Amino acid sequence: MIDDLIRSTRSFRRFDQSMTLTRQVLVELIDLARHSASARNLQPLK
Repeated sequence: MIDDLIRSTRSFRRFDQSMTLTRQVLVELIDLARHSASARNLQPLK
């Protein structure tokens, strides 16, 4: 679900600061961020 959302959405404007993440979830989110759109297609995360 989150995977599909991140791959189909360009940007997020709101964040819930009360939510905590495990290291594994954080690593998975960073990996997904590598596949998301970037400004001018620079793709700085490789």
